Amino acid sequence: MAGDYSKHKFFLVFVLSYMAAGAAAGVGAASVKGHRGMRVGFYSTSCPLAESIVTSTVQSHLQSDPSVGPAILRMHFHDCFVRGCDASILIDGPDSEKHAAPNLGVRGYEVIDDAKAQLEATCPGVVSCADVLALAARDAVFLAKGPKWDVPTGRRDGRVSLASDADNLPSFADSIEELKRKFAAFDLNNRDLVTLIGAHTIGTTACQFFSYRLFNFTTTRNGADPSINPEFVSRLRTLCPPTGNETRRVALDMDSAGSFDTSFFKNLRKGRGILESDQRLWTDASTRSIVESYLGVRGLRSVKFNVEFGKSMMKMSNIQVKTGTDGISLIVNGPIEILDTEWQDLKGRYQRHRPGLTPENLIKALLSSFVELIRPPLPKICGSPNGPPITAPRIRLKEGRYLAYKEYGVAREVAKYKIIYVHGFESGRHNVVVATSLSPEVIEELGVYIVFFDRPGYGESDPNPKRTVKSMAMDIEELADQVKLGSKFYVIGYSMGGLAVWSCLKHIPQRLAGVALLAPAVTYWWPNFPANVSNEAFNQKSTQDQWVIRVSHYAPWLVYWWNTQKLFPASSVLAGSSDTLSSQDMEIVSRISSRKDSASEQVTQQGEFESLHRDLIVLHGAWEFNPLDLRNPFPNHECFVHLWHGSG
Repeated sequence: MAGDYSKHKFFLVFVLSYMAAGAAAGVGAASVKGHRGMRVGFYSTSCPLAESIVTSTVQSHLQSDPSVGPAILRMHFHDCFVRGCDASILIDGPDSEKHAAPNLGVRGYEVIDDAKAQLEATCPGVVSCADVLALAARDAVFLAKGPKWDVPTGRRDGRVSLASDADNLPSFADSIEELKRKFAAFDLNNRDLVTLIGAHTIGTTACQFFSYRLFNFTTTRNGADPSINPEFVSRLRTLCPPTGNETRRVALDMDSAGSFDTSFFKNLRKGRGILESDQRLWTDASTRSIVESYLGVRGLRSVKFNVEFGKSMMKMSNIQVKTGTDGISLIVNGPIEILDTEWQDLKGRYQRHRPGLTPENLIKALLSSFVELIRPPLPKICGSPNGPPITAPRIRLKEGRYLAYKEYGVAREVAKYKIIYVHGFESGRHNVVVATSLSPEVIEELGVYIVFFDRPGYGESDPNPKRTVKSMAMDIEELADQVKLGSKFYVIGYSMGGLAVWSCLKHIPQRLAGVALLAPAVTYWWPNFPANVSNEAFNQKSTQDQWVIRVSHYAPWLVYWWNTQKLFPASSVLAGSSDTLSSQDMEIVSRISSRKDSASEQVTQQGEFESLHRDLIVLHGAWEFNPLDLRNPFPNHECFVHLWHGSG
């Protein structure tokens, strides 16, 4: 196929040139969202799953420990108020911020570590810890039924972390004037102050930080802080008696501790603020009016707390951020992001001085816009703020991704045949002919148990931007272990699912009890494949499909654009064309189409790039092995490999 590529490469170059020229028309429309080179979607090219990985990690930890959500939010707050939002609170060391007195109660580090580890496995050296923390704080609030806001990313991590710098953090005992001073130092106004403290609608505190208000605070009212509701004093004294455990945790908002709402402000009005600094928001006139605005007090303009909280968080998360050459010189900015930042700086200078664009900068601008044009959209991960809901049982793989699956047949414990079925192109765990073709009687008689699963990016399984032929076998082995299929199991692969079967034969033959390949997809670049057979098969493809195959093999970064542009025909399969199908194939396709239901809509609900397009890239890319070199995994004929294929 190398000669074929040489013959047609001029056309490909022409198309790319055409795209770049078209992109140039929109160069002036580029804009930066954020602060000093930061923008929403900063990692959309260098690590497209970055935000989704953070979201799924936070969600996973919150499922096992909901209290970690407020802890992450507090960690982000404490990080930003010391040397800016640079993740310096994460740095270890005996004299680091982490070990400063105000930070001794900060927790949730394991969530950030988990997310960072998964990001490093997917996109080594790309995503900064500061961005991970900012995204995790946003997700923690949203998962507590709070607001969701756009988080501009592109921060770099700090180099310095000193415990002494944390002495100026806002304290539970600060006066309102002291709190105002500390917030104003970072250009945060009184509304930001009240709004951000409103985060105490979720989370807890220890008795030691407020019990002094309950005993010997004054010489009147039995020694309690007079700003506390008398009935509430009795309740708090029961929770935190004089000789009790000072580390006992108490909800900061006892009426709705797990929900992000305005209940916290209602409690302040009733004299039920736990921390002294919280209650002072009501006793001080300048902040009380802001609290009342969130409560909809008559005569004051009603303000939505959720909306304002998102705004204040965006302001706070931009405090003294480090970008560009600031901070640690990790590969935080991928080449595309660096190029984009340079172009924004160039455009700003041009708008101020209008000196004209140099050829070098014009090329950078064209390339930047060209990349934006071919960049696939981010997938909509199931369970993420903008993603589809999770409805299926799922397993979590070692690397953090989730696989959704469906079981069919007799009970696994009594099954004679335990089978994993791998679906084909543009299909999923629901669209399986095997399940609908075999009668329940046959299933029962033979003792068949089948696990159908969504391949990565399909249905409700997380995408795998690093998917390879080998990774599919590893997914299947983990699935088999987690659903407890035993030491050996059967694998059936249909169409594109055949890639996974080839991979199982190569990488986990010791786990196989038998396999079947049903009309498996093939590529044209297997070594030792007879050239005459390969060329004949390739030439039977339509011209448009030949080009899709070429692009998938030689320019995988162009696959998304190629299959979504309108200049010329793309994949006939993706377009739903039946021109290339035989009469027998048409009959089968029509039967399958007649059975499609709402489940079929789930197949590509996370996006076509990480499902359909990724299939093309993996199939026609570089395989880690040559299937023609595989040896029989069953030399003693204890089992068999079945290959079923029709004729055109």
